[in-house]
Amino acid sequence: MNDIFVLTFHTTHDALTAAAACADAGIPHEKIPTPRALSSECGFAVQAGPVPGAKLCGLIKAAGLRPEASYLVSGGIPVTYSRCETEA
Repeated sequence: MNDIFVLTFHTTHDALTAAAACADAGIPHEKIPTPRALSSECGFAVQAGPVPGAKLCGLIKAAGLRPEASYLVSGGIPVTYSRCETEA
């Protein structure tokens, strides 16, 4: 199943590296300001998808990154974020 995810990171460098990895893999993504409801650790997050979660996890892991957290995005207004477990 293809979903949309928001990945938060401890550093801006890691967020930018994740965005570059998504770009290299052809995964639709955006660098976004980290929603304050999710974290105040780093100012940037990566919104990726639609993409299968396993593919995104594998990509992030292969890039040597460890996200602070990953969230499944549910549509609607307001947007709902559900923390999801990853192996990345």
